[in-house]
Formats: sequence, structure tokens, C-alpha cells
Amino acid sequence: PNLKILSPATPFQVMACVELAYKINSPVYIRIGMNSEKEFFNDSNLNLKFGGSDLIIDTQASDVCIFSTGSILEEAESAATILNGRGIKTSLINCYSLKPFDESAVDKNYKHAKLFVSVEEHNIMGGLGGIISEIMADKGIGVKLKRIGLEDKFASGYGSHKAVRAANNLSSEKIVQAILEALNERV
Repeated sequence: PNLKILSPATPFQVMACVELAYKINSPVYIRIGMNSEKEFFNDSNLNLKFGGSDLIIDTQASDVCIFSTGSILEEAESAATILNGRGIKTSLINCYSLKPFDESAVDKNYKHAKLFVSVEEHNIMGGLGGIISEIMADKGIGVKLKRIGLEDKFASGYGSHKAVRAANNLSSEKIVQAILEALNERV
């Protein structure tokens, strides 16, 4: 009870999450990455709050809405850029606060989306996709959800962070492939 969970995507977000956690009298778990992630933020555009998220790529009336959490944001951003380049309108939301979760991010994006996608660098069971699916079920949102992450197994491979992601189908190219397959399943 009362545990708050933060999953920052970049080193600047880690610093901001630590400052945010320090200010409250409640337990906070912060899931951090490797400290070599691409930086999307600076001091002027960091306005973190519990229950918040960041809109990284906004394409009005998106076909696909990607929700990402943690250090895999760089791969998700690259995948969204590739999809947009192919004419598939794709928005990207960085979900740095998992508990509490920004339910408005789901509310604002389902009206036009054909597909919601959760991208996380760990088990898809009980993770970001589960949070989104619970919100969708509670609110009667009928958009297909594709969960991308580890399929209830330990990560395979070794080497650099990028190599381990690729070995586990978490590279931007594999994310694009999974999204295209999920879009085709709708037909």
C-alpha cells in the first residue's frame, strides 16, 4: 500500500525522480537503467509528478499509440519515427510513473488509434501492458493492445545493452515488425 513506482527513461529523468521521491513521506521504488541512454530531456523540460507521463511524439489522430517505460524509450522512439516515415501515424508516450499511472494518457489517445502498444524492457506479465489493459477494461475501451517485452522468461544473450535487446526482440526494428504484424492481424 502507498508504494509509488517510477521508471525513468534517461539520466536526467533519474535525477528528477530521485528529487521527487525525496520530497514525499511514502515508499518509492525507482527502476533505473544503465546510465548510457539517449537523453531526451533537460532541466527546462522536466516537470515530473507522480501519476505523470511525457508525450514524446504527437501525431494528431494517430493510428498507433506506443506507451514506453524506462530505458527502452530510445528504441521505442526510433520505432515510432520509422513507422511515421512509412505513413503510419504513431504517437509515443513515456510512462515514467507506473504507480500511480497517468490514466489520461490512455483516455486522450484511444479515440483514433487502431492499436495501442506497450514497450517495456522486462516481463510483460504484470507490467506496463497490464496496467494499460486494466484501464482499458475498466473504461470499456475497445482498442487492440500489443504488449512488447520479455515473454515471461529471463533475457537471453550477452554483450552490450543494445546486443541483449536485439537478442530479445527489443530492437527498434523488431518493435516495428511486431507492430506491423499486429496491425495486419486487425484485417
